[in-house]
Order: sequence, then structure tokens, then C-alpha cells
Amino acid sequence: MVEITENTTGVLGVRMMGGGFGGCTLNWVEKSRVSTFKDRIMAGYNTPEGDIPRIYEVQIEGETKYLKDQ
Repeated sequence: MVEITENTTGVLGVRMMGGGFGGCTLNWVEKSRVSTFKDRIMAGYNTPEGDIPRIYEVQIEGETKYLKDQ
């Protein structure tokens, strides 16, 4: 899945999580490109068993702050 997203316009970042147990990816995607991103993943990835990926869309709200160690 990471390889599919590497050259996808609008993807700002991707990270593989829990790869030893099937895993998933976290993908940061520009809001205007989410639909295209989903289409590309659905067309380009199937599990060895033939399952299609599940995509959970979330939106970050508020702000993120860096807290320097004291």
C-alpha cells in the first residue's frame, strides 16, 4: 500500500503500522484529493486472499502542539 501512495498526487505522508500482523497504513491526504486517493487504493491493492482494503476516513480538528520536554 505504501508503494501505491508514494507517487499519488495529494498524499502528504504515509506510514506503515503493525506490518507483522497484517498491518495498515496511515495516510495524510489533501482534502481535495481524498476521492482520487481512495479510488487508486481500491484499484491497486488486494490481499493475497483477494480481500479489498478497508478505508477509514478521519478529519483532524483543532490544533496540534509540540510540547518541549521540561
